[in-house]
Amino acid sequence: MIKLFVKKLVLGAMMLIGMNVYAYDFEVDGIYYNILTDKTVEVTYRDSNFGSYSGNVIIPEQVEYNDDTYIVTAIGSHSFSDCSCLISVTIGNSVISIGFGAFGDCFNLISVTIPNSVISIDDFSFNGCSNLASVTIGDGVTTIGSGAFQNCSNLKSVYVSDLSVWCRINFESSDSNPLSYAHCLYLHGNLITDLIIPEDITEIKEYTFYGATCFETVTIPRGITSIGSLAFFDCNKLNAIYISDLSAWCNIDFENYTSNPLNYAHYLYLNGNLITDLIIPDDITEIKDYAFYYATCFETVTIHKNITSIGQYAFSV
Repeated sequence: MIKLFVKKLVLGAMMLIGMNVYAYDFEVDGIYYNILTDKTVEVTYRDSNFGSYSGNVIIPEQVEYNDDTYIVTAIGSHSFSDCSCLISVTIGNSVISIGFGAFGDCFNLISVTIPNSVISIDDFSFNGCSNLASVTIGDGVTTIGSGAFQNCSNLKSVYVSDLSVWCRINFESSDSNPLSYAHCLYLHGNLITDLIIPEDITEIKEYTFYGATCFETVTIPRGITSIGSLAFFDCNKLNAIYISDLSAWCNIDFENYTSNPLNYAHYLYLNGNLITDLIIPDDITEIKDYAFYYATCFETVTIHKNITSIGQYAFSV
């Protein structure tokens, strides 16, 4: 009996080979859904062959099925993977998460707008969207996963409407940040060339402006206390950094040289005046790592007697 039972299991498994395994709970208007709760659903794919969608897809905020109304709260993992004929997608303003590889290898997708409702964009969400030219990041996004925009080699522009929101995003890798390919960041539709960090920001996180070659100047407010690794990596058109408080600058924790925009800009301005003769303020007792890394504008430096330590590469050029 045991052998017969095992044989039946093996035969059943063999029958599934080559067959489409359906992954959805129901379908409405050509979109497939999985039920998450009695009130919410996620968009999914039709079967494990993927490639379920083509043309112009509109993801609604809610959907009705069997006399029940569901809120569409998520785009599930791999929902649109390998949909090579997908041209555009409109995401309803009820979606709060975009899953792992959700739009992977949709190489005919040209642009995408992430609505304000979306909080998280998971790993590899848009990986391989090689013709994606622009992306709009909504004001609700807090996390963008590793490789989310990997191999999006034709990206030209990233659009935001709130720079403070952008500065608070947790980018998990360099290719989480669409700027790594696009290089150009637009605020309210205007290209940012002179970046002014908002006053309400106290830290600039890892990868925040990675690859932003559109910037020519950066203004750092006195409230900034730390700048993460690779925050300004490859911002190679920078030519000036503006500050209003030299003590506040000296108190910034730079994770490494790629954190400091002076690495590219070389010129530090205090209240609009280029610093050529640097005088360390009397209230500073420590010059931190990388504080003036590659500041080639200095001709003289005055260090007072209260300085107790000078960090590594603080004055490297």
